[in-house]
Amino acid sequence: MSSNTDSEFNENEIKAEDWILELEQVAPQLVLRLHVDHKDWRTHVDDMEEQKKVIEENLSDTVSQLAKIAEEDGKVCERIQKREKMLSGDPAITSLLDQLKKNQEELDALTKKYKESEENISKLSTELNKITTELEQTKTIVDDIAKKIADNSPLMNIKEAIKRIKEEIRQMDLRIGVLQHTVLQAKLKTTRKSKGPKANSGAFMQDNFDPFSGDDLLDEEEEYM
Repeated sequence: MSSNTDSEFNENEIKAEDWILELEQVAPQLVLRLHVDHKDWRTHVDDMEEQKKVIEENLSDTVSQLAKIAEEDGKVCERIQKREKMLSGDPAITSLLDQLKKNQEELDALTKKYKESEENISKLSTELNKITTELEQTKTIVDDIAKKIADNSPLMNIKEAIKRIKEEIRQMDLRIGVLQHTVLQAKLKTTRKSKGPKANSGAFMQDNFDPFSGDDLLDEEEEYM
């Protein structure tokens, strides 16, 4: 039976194109992908072993270098201590250090005074700016007032108006005087007519007086002038 099936299978005709298409569809599913989980303890153990090897390889060189650095630091510290002892025992250096300390204290005091003076200067500058602004405003007001005072055109207008008013008053007084004189002459004429012909013959010249003649008006105007 098996030989017959194999012969039948071999005898089947399979097209190459169909086989390639089938292979392309199945090939991605046959790939095995391994995802590394960093939380896996085996991965941590392997990393630790690798780091241990690196540390062991570099340990000897690092220890020797650190020993040399420690030795050099010790020597430098000894030198510094010896130098400090020598300097602390020198009276000249001690006096210089005391002087330096005093100078530092004086510098601190002067710095404090400088800051206070700077604050006062800033306050005074602010006040000066305010006063300057007020002074400029006052100057502007004074200049405006001075210009108004120096401008005598209103005064001249007033003088001209007073002059015109006086001239009009003079003209009115003149006219009033002429009218009064005319009324007086008219009253005299009326009185003479009421007294009779004797009064009329005696005052013939006065009756012939024309109150509206130009000569009398001129005389009256000259009299009032």
